[in-house]
Amino acid sequence: VSVNDLYLSPNPTKGYCSIEGTNSELINEVRIFSLSGKTEKTFSNKVFNIDDMDKGIYLIQAYTKAGQSYSLNLYKNMKITKKIAVFAILAASFCWSMNAKPVLPAIFSDNMVLQQQTQIPIWGQAGKRKEVKLTASWDGKTYIAPTDSEGNWKIEIQTPNAGGPYDISISDGKEIKLSNVMIGEVWICSGQSNMEMPIKGWGKVMNFQQEINQANHPDIRLYQVKKTISPIPLTKGESTMGGWQNCSSQTVENFSAVAYFFARELNQKLNVPIGVIDVTWGGTPAESWTSGKTLDTMWEFHEQIAL
Repeated sequence: VSVNDLYLSPNPTKGYCSIEGTNSELINEVRIFSLSGKTEKTFSNKVFNIDDMDKGIYLIQAYTKAGQSYSLNLYKNMKITKKIAVFAILAASFCWSMNAKPVLPAIFSDNMVLQQQTQIPIWGQAGKRKEVKLTASWDGKTYIAPTDSEGNWKIEIQTPNAGGPYDISISDGKEIKLSNVMIGEVWICSGQSNMEMPIKGWGKVMNFQQEINQANHPDIRLYQVKKTISPIPLTKGESTMGGWQNCSSQTVENFSAVAYFFARELNQKLNVPIGVIDVTWGGTPAESWTSGKTLDTMWEFHEQIAL
């Protein structure tokens, strides 16, 4: 069963399966559950052995390092009927409630920077009608919030002065931990091709190879938003980099040159951690970055908005 553009595929190695599709390269753990909820197998990557498993229906739970998880059904040596498919979906839901960890949007990951001295919302999904606890290592305070009927939750936390690294743990009975979190200044760097132009790639700024070689700045963190077309605002965005990354020669070459040089200048002048979010798309009209509600206040857009 395909979920979120992920699907199971036979692997060239006999007796093995692998998870393929969008973001499959980010998966670093796979757990296989039987219908009873018992953990049958755990693997440290997206390729796993099913050769010695009995005939039946299994839930495949795939986790990324950032704590995101995806569920897929595995039918081994079974003819799929409508009744079996419905039963598998119900069983998968049961196993999910027993074994799932809290799930966070990609923007919350290891290596992230949070804005200093303010109230920061952190949100995600967990088991339905559960209690989510969040603890930040900078003050040891625990925040608690319930999930709603869909498993959604949100907690606001107070951030300290610039510093780090810190950890944030989030649990609904099963814990995930965000590590190497910094507190500092966070900037959104958005626009068209002038802002999108990468240091290397099609941009090739002056002395680009030298700039890349010297781009090791552990207090600068980079986040690049994956380009996605949608007629409505999305609640879950994706990252092209698998979440936040430390600024280094290995991570900076395809990042916005303007955003990088801006972050470097701020870091040198302010001497605090800097997080920059690259959300750019060359050639896009200003209207595509404007909400429908705002556009509808201008008469020339009434007809398009009505569609």
